[in-house]
Amino acid sequence: MVDTVSVALLVCGLIVIIGFSANYLFKKTGIPDMLILIFIGIICGPILGVFNPSLIGSFAPFVAAFALTYIMFDGGMNLNIRQVLTNSPKSVLLAILGFIFSVLGVAGFTMLVFNVPVEYG
Repeated sequence: MVDTVSVALLVCGLIVIIGFSANYLFKKTGIPDMLILIFIGIICGPILGVFNPSLIGSFAPFVAAFALTYIMFDGGMNLNIRQVLTNSPKSVLLAILGFIFSVLGVAGFTMLVFNVPVEYG
């Protein structure tokens, strides 16, 4: 029987190697490395069935935490704080308008379709 910790370390090592390879391909082709990693995960998981969900279930939370850490680190490294500060007023306005129109749309829909009075709002 294979030790769970050994398998977890092997999978984490493979993920790191695949990540560096995806970064190399990004530099050569311009295809984002995250997109490459997602497609490799889809191909190895549901399509080819390389990873059996019952076998990796014990250490899947660790792999998920590692993947989330990598994604957040990569996003933080590529973040331009000046662009965030210059675009934040537009983003806040877009979020507020999206919220207002969603609330008004749902309220109008429920009033017209379900005959719910405004007082129940």
